[in-house]
Amino acid sequence: MLAPLHPQLGPVPTDELFVALGTLAAMVVFLLESRRRGQTTTALRSV
Repeated sequence: MLAPLHPQLGPVPTDELFVALGTLAAMVVFLLESRRRGQTTTALRSV
């Protein structure tokens, strides 16, 4: 029998979990860099 292509970590599928974590990390880095560069306009929040 073949193993599932998308393994799960408990009730949460691992693929969706790591995509969400990567997106969250990218948003945090983006916000920290925009603050560091002094570009904190409201137009950047929609990005």
